[in-house]
Amino acid sequence: MATSKKTHKDHLPADGENLVIETAAGDVSIPRFKPKAGLIRKNRHLSEMDLMFTMLEHFADDEALSVIDELGPEDLADFFKQWQELSGANLGE
Repeated sequence: MATSKKTHKDHLPADGENLVIETAAGDVSIPRFKPKAGLIRKNRHLSEMDLMFTMLEHFADDEALSVIDELGPEDLADFFKQWQELSGANLGE
């Protein structure tokens, strides 16, 4: 009998609970990345980088931001990727 391989997505918190994403600077507790259309619409003029930081500042609390601020470029890119994947959402490409 074959067993399915568990992934990090198998251990996600219930909706309404924060995700905990492990980073090089420490764990980050942050809500799922589920922006409402109005938030994206109001910020549609921003570059991709500005939009991601606007979303981050909208969803993250000060404690999460202080950890994220310590990440290098590659770790930051990995954090954004994990946040979007674990949330089941993204801003497109």
